[in-house]
Amino acid sequence: MALAKQIDSRTLFSWIEQKKEFTLLDIRPLAQREACYIPESINVDVYEELKAGNVNALDGFNFNPLQPAVVFCAGGKLSVFAAQILSEKGVEAYSLIGGMDAWNTTRKG
Repeated sequence: MALAKQIDSRTLFSWIEQKKEFTLLDIRPLAQREACYIPESINVDVYEELKAGNVNALDGFNFNPLQPAVVFCAGGKLSVFAAQILSEKGVEAYSLIGGMDAWNTTRKG
């Protein structure tokens, strides 16, 4: 499986500020998303499927092949797997380093 590209919270924030066109995909369970989320993100609750190793978990979601995708979870581990899956399918995919935890820390700092 291809190595996943990664992006840090500061770069992601910059992309959002610059209104760069990309898909921001939140793969966390809905209960976690309801507690906090990144604006402009889309929630696709495939966390348990990915955790179980299902490489087809994201098959039902249509990605714009002309735009990069940034995937995040709570801590940044499972999003690496998701980004690898998307990369294998030809999507320019990135995993958010540290996930939502890092995003929250960056936004508070």
